[in-house]
Formats: sequence, structure tokens, C-alpha cells
Amino acid sequence: MKRLLITLLTITPIYLLAQPSQTPLWVDIIGTNNSNVLSKVIEATNGHIAAVGELHSGGKDGLFVLYDFSTGTQLVKQTYGGKKDDVLQSVVQTADGHFILAGYSASFQTKAAGWLLKVDE
Repeated sequence: MKRLLITLLTITPIYLLAQPSQTPLWVDIIGTNNSNVLSKVIEATNGHIAAVGELHSGGKDGLFVLYDFSTGTQLVKQTYGGKKDDVLQSVVQTADGHFILAGYSASFQTKAAGWLLKVDE
């Protein structure tokens, strides 16, 4: 019995790893630069998906993206910031349906500082 249990424990992980992966329902590639990053994703109260991160296009810009959850259609793609590094790291939805985006910005002061934005869909 011990030998059977040990054999099952050593075979099971290999079996699980060998299972075929599921096909995604939808995929979106943001930008062509491999340094683009999404830091946080939430589901909004209306069923949309909101994501924030950074988009590299010369410098770093804070990125806010909103998707239709069922189709993956990109509804909003907005960058925020100036000429220096600006990164959005978190997003929450407010009771009035807007979004609070948080991160840091170096574009508006001599040093990077905390950064909060309130935006519509």
C-alpha cells in the first residue's frame, strides 16, 4: 500500500502538468514594447474590467485601460503623465462609478511623488 501511494504521489504531478491548457476567451496585447506592464486589474460594478500600469513610449506613461468583460473589446485606453516617468500601480472604483488611479509621477516635481487621479470610464 505504501508503495502504491508513493507511486501515485510521484505520477500525479506529472499527469497534472501534462494536461492541455485552456484557450483564453480573449487576449489584448498593449503596445509593441516588451516593457509595458499592467500592475492591477479589477472588475467594475458594470462588469467591465479596469487595468492600470505603465506604457513605455520614449518614457514611462501611466496607463488606464477599460475592457468589456464578455468580448474583450477595449473601451478606453488612456495615458497620463508628462515627459518623465509616470506609473499607475493601483485602481479602485468609487461609489459614484468613477475610478481612482494611484501611482507615482516624476513629471510634475523634481523628484517622484505619490500620484492620485480620479477618472471617468
